[in-house]
Amino acid sequence: MVIEKKDMGIKIMERDRHRQLNEHAKEVNKHKKEAELQRSLRKEVVAGANGTQDYIIKEGPNKGKIADKGQ
Repeated sequence: MVIEKKDMGIKIMERDRHRQLNEHAKEVNKHKKEAELQRSLRKEVVAGANGTQDYIIKEGPNKGKIADKGQ
């Protein structure tokens, strides 16, 4: 059985293209999975934690009052 060069070239091209498509599909699935994990593992932020919202004066005549943000 003799295989012509033309037929062999087409088969090789098909094989290579199939490999490229499979590798691309794997890469796309990997990126989707990473993005989903980023969304699902994100922690919620607590508003006002660690002094991020308001500052309460601790000493002096205005003790206990919230300081104005336009200081």
